[in-house]
Amino acid sequence: MEAIPQEGMEQAVFAGGCFWGVEAVYERLDGVVDVVSGYSGGDADTAHYNIIGSGKTGHGSQYRSAVFYSDENQKRITEDVIARLDAEGVYRNPIVTEVNSLDTFYPAEPYHQDFMPRNPNHPYIVYWDQPKVAQLEKTYPELLSGR
Repeated sequence: MEAIPQEGMEQAVFAGGCFWGVEAVYERLDGVVDVVSGYSGGDADTAHYNIIGSGKTGHGSQYRSAVFYSDENQKRITEDVIARLDAEGVYRNPIVTEVNSLDTFYPAEPYHQDFMPRNPNHPYIVYWDQPKVAQLEKTYPELLSGR
């Protein structure tokens, strides 16, 4: 289930809280071809939903904000954007997103993939993720995909 970038495209790996909501937001952005929920920062033996919650796997703090870069250009772009947002005072506090080298990525269990569209009435989705998507659509309509 691993997404392979097509010619002229790049693969990006982000951590930003529950992957159901991250997936739901990124799936709506123009230029994004596919989103695969998964784990990074640990090894294959601990890349499982029921294990990462221990916080001792290398995959957790599973709810942290991070960008995992695959080359120096991605690292530079990420650091430049963070520096610009901090300098412009876009947020009240400094950005604490980690910028880490991508070693490996492990897709999450199949039931986590496309969770929001398959489970729109799940209480977590209704309370946490539907408002994120609605805010994205209201605030940044120009960034949305036409699909």
